[in-house]
Amino acid sequence: MISKMKFMFFGLNLLIFSLMFATATDSKIATREIVDMNGRKVGIPLKVTRVVGTGGAVDEWILLLGSPEKLVAISNAIKTNPWYIKAYPEIKAVPAPIGSSGVNIEELLKTKPDVAILLSGMSPMQSKIEKSGIPFVVLERRNPEELMRGIELTGQILGTKEAKRAAEFCSYYRANIRRVLSKTASLPEDRRFKVYCGSGIKPLATEGKESIVTSWIEMAGGKNVAAENGLTGMSQAVSMENIIAWNPDVIITSPEGKNAILNDSSWSVINAVKKNRIYINPKGVYSWGVRSADEALQVLWAAKVLHPELFLDLDMLQEVKLFHKKYYNYKMSDEDVKRMLNAEPPKEVEK
Repeated sequence: MISKMKFMFFGLNLLIFSLMFATATDSKIATREIVDMNGRKVGIPLKVTRVVGTGGAVDEWILLLGSPEKLVAISNAIKTNPWYIKAYPEIKAVPAPIGSSGVNIEELLKTKPDVAILLSGMSPMQSKIEKSGIPFVVLERRNPEELMRGIELTGQILGTKEAKRAAEFCSYYRANIRRVLSKTASLPEDRRFKVYCGSGIKPLATEGKESIVTSWIEMAGGKNVAAENGLTGMSQAVSMENIIAWNPDVIITSPEGKNAILNDSSWSVINAVKKNRIYINPKGVYSWGVRSADEALQVLWAAKVLHPELFLDLDMLQEVKLFHKKYYNYKMSDEDVKRMLNAEPPKEVEK
């Protein structure tokens, strides 16, 4: 009996030691280090299966990389985006503790993320997440190279499959940039149209220097009038006096922005309005023009809008179909593409 008890005691101790060793070993081995775009070294699990994208664009990047099932918390803007729902209907069941007013940190903690992926400029949210103890990385996206680096880092965080997909996407994006620049780089100054890009639903907000908006306007053969006149950064308020002084040849904006412009006589003196050159920026899984993976399509679209005579061989209908099939695993109809190019929702979910 004593011998049996000794054996059981030894076995119990061995089990406890084994569990402690396994926990310590897993804790030590099953982590890796990521250096984010702010130079911070961040320890994350070796295998990431639970991630939160704290900006709508990041949620889109994760869909692009083929792993939306790893999203355990998202922004409300993505949860209600009809094109995202079309590509990945399961997104409707994912908690959305992130909204325009910030993050509900208690609800976020309940989702038990392995890592949070933040975009720069989100200081209040970053502070809350840092205090919560959730590992987080910070990414930049002010120009195409930063955007691609951000997507590559997101791929590295998610895993080998996603890292490979990120590399494929970046090759595709760079090829589109080369395709456009091969025809616009040599344009003389007098053929580079002055472009004003209305940011969001209000036409008197725009983006200037150090914004990817300026990058795609310039690559497409235009000049961002806001940047040309010293404005810097994203979502900057401007006045009607500014618009009149800048007098853009082309305006690119949202459907709401276009309606506001056409219903306000103050804009009637602007060249773009006089010549009917107001264009709605496409919007799909995310708005194409502002830091989304769809920037790879935006540069093509903008070039076709500004200089159609140079891009007669560019078929946006086919480009959009191919892109969405490859990267979002969604087969688009002609009607789908036309609606997306006009920033409209899919017909089936139109309200």
